Amino acid sequence: MAKRLIHQVTEFAKENNCARVSLSTARGNPAQFLYEKLGFKESSFKFYNYNL
Repeated sequence: MAKRLIHQVTEFAKENNCARVSLSTARGNPAQFLYEKLGFKESSFKFYNYNL
């Protein structure tokens, strides 16, 4: 199911001339293995959040 959802998202992005599809996960999330298997690359960006 996850593979199919990611495929639909990437196809939609291509059809709509998007520059990229970004994913955000917690460190150690096992889903990262699936993302990498499907062609996603780890970014060098560091994200910060400010929780209210």
